[in-house]
Amino acid sequence: MEEDKDSVEEKKKSMMKHLDFMLKNFDLPESIVTFDDCIVKCPTPKTSRYKTPKSFKDIGYEHVSSFHFVGRVVSFFAQHACRYFITEKGLIEYESATGYLSSFKTYFQLKFKEKPPCKPFEDAMWKRYRSKVSAFTKFL
Repeated sequence: MEEDKDSVEEKKKSMMKHLDFMLKNFDLPESIVTFDDCIVKCPTPKTSRYKTPKSFKDIGYEHVSSFHFVGRVVSFFAQHACRYFITEKGLIEYESATGYLSSFKTYFQLKFKEKPPCKPFEDAMWKRYRSKVSAFTKFL
């Protein structure tokens, strides 16, 4: 049981490092998450109601409750996150991408549990995000 707890904590730390790396080194990738039956108006950076965070610790409720921001995080893990942050080592695999995204969702659900639930984290929407990840990542 202690080993599982340590594993969850390590996954969370690694997810945080990847997000910090993304926020500090990338313009957020365009979201790959578009759905025919779910049209979400995504504000452009000029009209956005929030500032793009500069590090993991700056991510607020307004970010994780935004389809635009969460879609871009999903895109990063699906298409840009590299093993050990080294391009030559290749992209992370599907299991890693979905594990980091699960850790991302759980972390922010707990952090903002006193606020209304984040729409991007609702089950039906989250399943759609995960299906998009499988389209772009490789399986072991």
